[in-house]
Amino acid sequence: MLRHHELPWVAVQRSAHLVEIVDVATGAVLHRVDTA
Repeated sequence: MLRHHELPWVAVQRSAHLVEIVDVATGAVLHRVDTA
């Protein structure tokens, strides 16, 4: 189980088929993952 508050990034599900990895410190999108 991931404990998000201890990570430098979080995974945010933008839509049914798009997940973004977002840097907590800067808010920058590090990576986009198409789950389709």
